[in-house]
Amino acid sequence: DFGSFGTLEFSQDNQPMLHALQNTGNCIFGKAYSSVYGGNTCNSEYEFLTSNSMAFLPAGSKPYQQYVDSPQTALPSILKEYGYHSVAVHPGDRKAWERVDAYPCLGFDEFVDAEIFDVKRTFEHRLTSDKSCYDQLIYEYERWRGEPLFLFGVTIQNHGGYEDEAYRARVSHVQVKGHEGKWPQAEQYLTLTNRADQALSDLLSYFERQPDPVVVLYFG
Repeated sequence: DFGSFGTLEFSQDNQPMLHALQNTGNCIFGKAYSSVYGGNTCNSEYEFLTSNSMAFLPAGSKPYQQYVDSPQTALPSILKEYGYHSVAVHPGDRKAWERVDAYPCLGFDEFVDAEIFDVKRTFEHRLTSDKSCYDQLIYEYERWRGEPLFLFGVTIQNHGGYEDEAYRARVSHVQVKGHEGKWPQAEQYLTLTNRADQALSDLLSYFERQPDPVVVLYFG
């Protein structure tokens, strides 16, 4: 939540749905501390899925590429013991960070990458939109309806860089008050988070209509 840092004010709330949720008191919120900055997404995934801290691995490690080459204890493998089917969804290249090899070792039964999406993919600044990623998660939920299911979605819409002139011209941007137009990359990033907020709202609206109990955990 970029708005939680410093005293910056925006031309519009970049995450209105998320902030509205926080004000309901019906959701649990906190801060997620990441061991990486601006890259190495695989390490954040590894820490979340295994509860293993990067602090105990050599500096510069990429566990998916170096250490996850045999079955390991992780959320998917633990949930498998309780009868869950586990599906990972990421609209990128399945070979990136060696996910295609690491995910099975962590217990995932399936990995859906950009090449095998079952739903139509739309794009935000040339990358698969969060909406498309969530549509695929819904597709998987419908496909396995009635079965215990663990879905792990890694979105890519807000990935940098933030210098797409065509996108800037096409989309109404969230701007920093008092500095309108001065920081175009920041504006593009903030606008992308706004679009992500809209997509998350649609996803939660879908699950609110379902009779099954569902836990949605969202972190960045």
